Amino acid sequence: MPKQELDTFLKKPSHKAAKTLGKALFLAELDMDSKQKMFEQAFNRTDHSDTEAILNLWAVACMLEDDLPVVRKIEAVRAILDDAELNSPDLDDWIRMIYQDKHIPDDLISFLEPEFIQNSRISKEVKQQITEKTLRPKNE
Repeated sequence: MPKQELDTFLKKPSHKAAKTLGKALFLAELDMDSKQKMFEQAFNRTDHSDTEAILNLWAVACMLEDDLPVVRKIEAVRAILDDAELNSPDLDDWIRMIYQDKHIPDDLISFLEPEFIQNSRISKEVKQQITEKTLRPKNE
């Protein structure tokens, strides 16, 4: 459970702590309600827009796993891609992580690919990996 990461963030909110917490929540085998409560605690301590943007980024990653309407998921991803507070390395890292997550349906990933490829802030390397289909692990 990402309790330690949350405690670290709550003591000293920062870009790095937000990224560590967000990744930990995304990877944690917790129900969505628990993840949401932890994100809410973090959002309540956020006072910088770049830190909030990082938390939003990973909250959207968790949304992609949830049982929500596909349209809502796509709108959330588009909002993330348009967020000027997010930098290219953070977006690249996020895309790599969601591609590795087998809980996110292949058809959703396939639908989002053009959004990623057309975004000017996504690195050429990640775009190439998307195009060559090397980011997503094969289903066994």
